[in-house]
Amino acid sequence: MMMAEKSINEQLKESIAAGNVTIGSKTIVKSIKTSKIEAVVLAKNCPESVKKDIAYYSKIGKIKVVEFEGTGKDLGTFCGKPFSIAAIAIKK
Repeated sequence: MMMAEKSINEQLKESIAAGNVTIGSKTIVKSIKTSKIEAVVLAKNCPESVKKDIAYYSKIGKIKVVEFEGTGKDLGTFCGKPFSIAAIAIKK
């Protein structure tokens, strides 16, 4: 039986452990524009304006965007941070 491709949560855990992530929508958009991002993870309750900006630039840069199965607070906890995170990106 072949192993399935790693889930986004597994990739995110590995990237966080390696310090290979970017947090913050403005920084993420800048990184997308310079092709330094592999994928973006958005919290379910990410503000609509942030979702639109990231979706727009990600489409141009052909970058995968995934919705996290929880709120920004849940995403922050998942990342080991004591604050809410609306968007986090995995660097190349």
